[in-house]
Amino acid sequence: MQCVKCGNDTWDNRAKKAAGSMSPKAPDFACKDKDGCGWVQWPPKTTKAPARQVDSQGPFVPPAAPQPQPEPSSRDVLIQELFWDSFDAVLAGISKRKLVDAFKPEHLASLTATLFIQRSKG
Repeated sequence: MQCVKCGNDTWDNRAKKAAGSMSPKAPDFACKDKDGCGWVQWPPKTTKAPARQVDSQGPFVPPAAPQPQPEPSSRDVLIQELFWDSFDAVLAGISKRKLVDAFKPEHLASLTATLFIQRSKG
C-alpha cells in the first residue's frame, strides 16, 4: 500500500498485531518515512471490550488515489490570467495611493471580484 499523504511505501502492522508480536495499540498502517511524513492509520475505535484480532486481509480499504486533474482549457487559462491581472491592478492601485493599511483581505477580495466581473463582460 502507498502512503496517502506522500506516496511512499507503508508498513502493514495488522499481522504482527494479530500475532501478538506488536502492541495492539499500534497503528494498522504507518508510512515508512516516519521522520519526513509520519502518516499513520489507526484501527477504528470500538466501544466494546478489546478489539478483536483481524487477519492480514482485514476490513481496511485504503482510500482511492487522487484522480489526475484535466488540463485547463484555453478559456480557463485566459479567465485565470484576467483574474490575477485584476488582482494585481487592485493591489497596485492601493499601494500607489498608500492605502495598504486601510483595506482588510475581504475588501481586497471584493474589489478584485468587482473589477474582474466588469472586465470579463467586455
